[in-house]
Amino acid sequence: MDPISLMIVISIGNVVAWLAAIYTKNGTRALLRNVIACSAGAIIASYLASLLIPDFQAVWLILSAFAGAVGVLFIRRWPSPKP
Repeated sequence: MDPISLMIVISIGNVVAWLAAIYTKNGTRALLRNVIACSAGAIIASYLASLLIPDFQAVWLILSAFAGAVGVLFIRRWPSPKP
């Protein structure tokens, strides 16, 4: 992954984290955790998509980064089982 693609992926992760903080109304309390988690999810998902899709283009980069960031947020917000 070249540096421009990496910056695009991190930016998508940051935007998803910011929108999630606005939507959940917890503001800056979870923003840093969301930014780190979404950026990592976006990077991992786009890297895996680039390995699996033979002609990886910008559209796939954006879609996979968005899916990775949203997937990580979904996993983080999943309710934990109560003992």
